[in-house]
Amino acid sequence: MGIIHNFDKFDADFFGISSQEAHTLAPEIRMLLEHASEAIMDAGINPKQLRGKNTAVIIGSSFCETQSKFLYEDLEMRGLNIIGCSKSTMASMLSYQLGLNGPSYVVDTACSSTLYALAAGYRHIMSGECEDAIIGTASGCFHATINLQFARLGIN
Repeated sequence: MGIIHNFDKFDADFFGISSQEAHTLAPEIRMLLEHASEAIMDAGINPKQLRGKNTAVIIGSSFCETQSKFLYEDLEMRGLNIIGCSKSTMASMLSYQLGLNGPSYVVDTACSSTLYALAAGYRHIMSGECEDAIIGTASGCFHATINLQFARLGIN
């Protein structure tokens, strides 16, 4: 476990996302978009070269605590809240931003979510269903009470 600083910072212009929509994106989704893009560039791939490719995007996510804040506490509803905070949209948002055409979904198998996502990506490639895959994880525990509950279960 660690502390993430500045998780509220996001370069919406880089992704062509309006400031209004960026405001409704959960921190997990913002970080997923940023780090996936950085990983692609670190691999020496221009993200624009991926547009139109049959690339799977599979994200492991077992916890998205900001969902309740954006849906139930943020009373200034804009219609974007449901998209920006639901963990079910994480993979499709990344696929959309990169212009990918392959399978795109989120798996939730608790602590094994990302391992399951990796295995699923491997199966998609080996079956010929897609050329390659982007596998990631996006789960955030931003409140001390959530971390305390996990610690009491021996998960830390």
